[in-house]
Amino acid sequence: MNNIGEKIYLSALLHDIGKFYRMADPGNTTTSRFLNAEIKEKAKDFITSKESEPNCEHVLWSAQFVMDHEIAFRRLFGESVCDFSDADSLISLVGGHHSDQKSALGALISRAEALSWGVDEETRRESFNPSCSNYVPLS
Repeated sequence: MNNIGEKIYLSALLHDIGKFYRMADPGNTTTSRFLNAEIKEKAKDFITSKESEPNCEHVLWSAQFVMDHEIAFRRLFGESVCDFSDADSLISLVGGHHSDQKSALGALISRAEALSWGVDEETRRESFNPSCSNYVPLS
């Protein structure tokens, strides 16, 4: 899977998987049983946008999902997918879609998300601001 388009498709598909992964976790960002220390450390890098942290903490679980399935994704891409120093790695694209510091590919994922809402990013921030405190754990 060396095609940039395929990396974009997969990143777009998985970028919000953390919303579901998060619901299966009775903990929060500090007490989570699922988030490893490296992901928790990256929270400040993944959540840098104007949006408040509780509204986009699901990106940590999205990144954890990629890390948990790294072997399968590595087989698809033939390269490391969990390289935090590479802004275009799968984990950076999936986990960084609420970050102000992203690559051109990351900006594309974020823009596509905003367009899927039918609004621009600024309007979306003003009109929809869910809180992660509303999550009801499934376990």
